[in-house]
Amino acid sequence: MLEAAHIHDDEYFSHLVNEDIDRIILDLKEIHRKDSTSAPEVSVAQQMKKDLDEVANFKGSRLEKQMILYCKQLQIDYRKLTEEEFRWFIRILKKSKLYKGGGRGR
Repeated sequence: MLEAAHIHDDEYFSHLVNEDIDRIILDLKEIHRKDSTSAPEVSVAQQMKKDLDEVANFKGSRLEKQMILYCKQLQIDYRKLTEEEFRWFIRILKKSKLYKGGGRGR
């Protein structure tokens, strides 16, 4: 029983060092959380899914939904666009080779 309860010196010091390293890593992660080279809190895929879900619930034409999605990706608050800016943005999107007119989308 005493042998089973005995902790080897190597295991004990290894455990202490690992705890110290874990604390240091967590501190470094917290310090560098806002750095431009750090990974974002939310992945690009998660953000895109969130944006697509929000756009799907928007009441408007397919072109307006595309415009809102582009605004979200460019971090433009589409609600702050003037009526004229909104119309110009729509006109610009219509020049895209991907725009197929008023046809039905999938």
